[in-house]
Amino acid sequence: MAERSQPPAVGLGPRCAERLSLLGVTHIFPATLPDPFPSSSSLTSNYVSSVYPYNPVFKKTLNTDTKWQEVDDNFKLCLESNKKWAGETAKADAAFFPTSSKGQSPPILWLGCSDSRVPETTLLGMKPGDVFTHRNIANIMHATDLSSLSVIYFAVAHLGVKHIVLCGHTSCGGVAGALGNDKLGLLDVWLQPLRELREKHADELAKLEGAEKTTYLSELNVKAGVEVLRRNPTVIDAMKERDLKVHGVIYDLASGTLREIACEEHETTGSNRVAAFERK
Repeated sequence: MAERSQPPAVGLGPRCAERLSLLGVTHIFPATLPDPFPSSSSLTSNYVSSVYPYNPVFKKTLNTDTKWQEVDDNFKLCLESNKKWAGETAKADAAFFPTSSKGQSPPILWLGCSDSRVPETTLLGMKPGDVFTHRNIANIMHATDLSSLSVIYFAVAHLGVKHIVLCGHTSCGGVAGALGNDKLGLLDVWLQPLRELREKHADELAKLEGAEKTTYLSELNVKAGVEVLRRNPTVIDAMKERDLKVHGVIYDLASGTLREIACEEHETTGSNRVAAFERK
């Protein structure tokens, strides 16, 4: 197999790439790679394991003898796993896939983090079709993000979901990045709302350390996101017309459990919010 050429730099220095790796962002190539880029027979264990870590689905950890072909085979394993899942699901419920193909009516819109450890349908113990989903880095709700706005509009106005759940989680890499001061390239733009929360709650955060500090900022991020959602005109209409509920939760990676975050607002605050953001 011919050696792979070095991929283009992504604008991240070695220190930044190392920082991202510590945060769990391991799929981004560092700007500085060995030259020439290692062949399939000379990949180092440190590099390969950082990009393709142990995954229980594949039942193995890649090591110094890993070949690129073995890495590529993981995709084939995914396809094989899909066939097995589809077969077992159809056997257990012959009507499941035919029914799914006719449409969807999920009661929940889930807005979460892109982190691979927080798969909403799995952790909720639900099935495909039960949850409409949008995920992004650090589950940040930007008031002008067309992607999330489109999802919210479709879910609320067309699917008629009954609940919107905004979920943050412990050990969030995006939150940890916002608590640091390294340059993260494009991520710095996306994480701006988190840094603003860090600034606003500096005194409270200064009293905390480690995981407690990260979790607290995750909670603040969820609360801020719920406020953004409640200012959305489509959400405002649904809350008034059919009692749409907006919830904030934190997922604990260490236990696999969800914890609801108190996001109540004073009646006057709610009235002022509706007066300012409702469309007629």
